[in-house]
Amino acid sequence: MTFTMKRIHLSGSLGDDLRELRERSGLTIDEVSGKTKVVPSIIHAWEEGRWTSLGMDRLYLERMLRGYIRTFGARESFYLDKLQQELGQSQQRTKEQQIQELRPFKGFDLFWTMRVRVALLLSVFVFGLGFYMVAQARSLAEPPAVEISSPQDGQRLDQPVVHIQGKTVPEASVYVNDQPATMHQDGSFELNVEVPRGSTEISIRVNKRHSRDQVITRRIVYERESEVVHEL
Repeated sequence: MTFTMKRIHLSGSLGDDLRELRERSGLTIDEVSGKTKVVPSIIHAWEEGRWTSLGMDRLYLERMLRGYIRTFGARESFYLDKLQQELGQSQQRTKEQQIQELRPFKGFDLFWTMRVRVALLLSVFVFGLGFYMVAQARSLAEPPAVEISSPQDGQRLDQPVVHIQGKTVPEASVYVNDQPATMHQDGSFELNVEVPRGSTEISIRVNKRHSRDQVITRRIVYERESEVVHEL
């Protein structure tokens, strides 16, 4: 019986063992192909560990490899055991690859994809709705705009009645020194207020539902003409 010293390969692959077996015999791939009748492309595939790429039946591959190893006088069981291990691992990898390739088309993945899309759309909708509601709340809370056309601040009167006139939003209410003003459909308002002699502060408060009040003050001065006494 012939014993062959064998190197230990870091990869531990059968392909490296077969390459070592051939090289120890001093043969090239073409030369060993002529001796064993195994075509060079198959020997290349064996030495590179491409077992599944050959598309051979497992039993046929074992018989071919057994005859190939027998040519070199090596122990067949060692190489065939490694073949079984690598074929098992290769088949396992092939199944895992098939599962990974099929995963995008599985209903479970499509379900999760739809859930992510729905969640994103829902998040955008909720964010937009929240932003809209906040904007509306701020708009509602803002005090109503108002323009006072009469009187002017610091205006002097020659009679004890001041005419209040201005314009605001149609849905607002206006109070002048807590007296309700006359409102018109376009938001304009007016009111005549009696004032005493001297300086008077007029407070114009504009109120709209759900908003803060807008308060504008005007200071007016009523000065009665002095009576002139003529001596006879």
